[in-house]
Amino acid sequence: MILLDARLSIAGASGRRSVPMRNFMQGAYTTDIGPAELLAEIQIEELSGEARWGYYRVCRKIGEFPDALGAVVLDPVRSVARVVAGALDGAPVLLPGLAQRVAGQGAAAASAEAVSAAVKQAVPGLDAVDLQLHAAAVRRAILQALAP
Repeated sequence: MILLDARLSIAGASGRRSVPMRNFMQGAYTTDIGPAELLAEIQIEELSGEARWGYYRVCRKIGEFPDALGAVVLDPVRSVARVVAGALDGAPVLLPGLAQRVAGQGAAAASAEAVSAAVKQAVPGLDAVDLQLHAAAVRRAILQALAP
């Protein structure tokens, strides 16, 4: 949902509130829903027929939670470009600078070094192995989205 820039409507005894997905997910199994609230509605802007996407996850065993994941959506008609790194210790993170470069330059902006630098900047606490896993997942998702 963070990839699609969803807005969530949360309902409770005091009424409804709207929360962007980027603020809703706080970590694994941790959200912004209070004890007396529930998710009432999810709003997602429609993408054009030209939209492309990519998703890649790194798992040691099929069916397990991923060690790293990358997700990308590119919609030139609607000027949408988003890149997300997930399966982190906290919530998934957007990589807006990388997304804009990929939207403008294509695969040339998705070199292993450029993606690794973007992930390292967004998630500075990763050790070398985790950085490599997350950068690889993000790069593969980008290349999927750009594939003909």
